[in-house]
Amino acid sequence: MLQQGFQNAPLDVIRDIATHLDLKTLLALTRTCRVTRSLVLDPTSAAIWADIKAREAIPMLSSGVLTDVEFARLVYDKTCHCCAKGQANKLDFTFLIRTCAKCWNKK
Repeated sequence: MLQQGFQNAPLDVIRDIATHLDLKTLLALTRTCRVTRSLVLDPTSAAIWADIKAREAIPMLSSGVLTDVEFARLVYDKTCHCCAKGQANKLDFTFLIRTCAKCWNKK
């Protein structure tokens, strides 16, 4: 019932809620339903991502390297980019990948 109410909320309300989230929670919001995913990933929401990154003092990457969502996934997801298994605790900002220990040792 709550989910239906959230999905039926005006887009401006959802967008306003999103401005108060941290980056990890905003990434999680993109996975809740199609409506919020399309809203949060829409190019018109770029200011939300930029404001959150500025508020959390997250460094900006060179333009065109990663999108905001890709950056958030790199930092907060725990899935290995090589084998797609969980528990990927090794983060390489040179190659912009997250790997598990097994795949890290193969590199």
